Amino acid sequence: MALACLAFGAAGALRAGDLQFPADGSAIALTLPDGWTSAEDKDGSLKCTSADGEFSFELFPSKILHDPKANLAEVAQSLAEAAGLAEVKTQDGGEKANPHGTKITGIIVIGRKGDDAYAGVVSIITPSAGDFCAFQCFGTKSTLLVHSKEMARITASFRAVK
Repeated sequence: MALACLAFGAAGALRAGDLQFPADGSAIALTLPDGWTSAEDKDGSLKCTSADGEFSFELFPSKILHDPKANLAEVAQSLAEAAGLAEVKTQDGGEKANPHGTKITGIIVIGRKGDDAYAGVVSIITPSAGDFCAFQCFGTKSTLLVHSKEMARITASFRAVK
């Protein structure tokens, strides 16, 4: 999960299944569930959208984050502000490794917009080989809950490109 606040001009949609990111395959491979789509932006970012169109996450190449640890906190804060959230709280999401040895380090953002509770995550994804990339998704807590199992499968699929 992570926040999405950047405008996204899709260059073309791709099918679900196995993907390499960025397009040159220098960071990670991942697997999207059936029905999900992905679209690459001109800056090399990739937006992946659920089959129902209600949820998405974005991946950003390492060139966008020069100092991942410093930028991660800045990005999380700017996402909350751009989303117009009130009562914003951030917390360290820690670092975990998935079954492929890919490290995921994140910051959790929680806030409110009107009557709705929002949550998001901004993360750095570091595969066992290759370059890191950034990940973000954002949504109402209920939307995140609906897609939590799919997101768990997706993050478990992050792996080094062989």
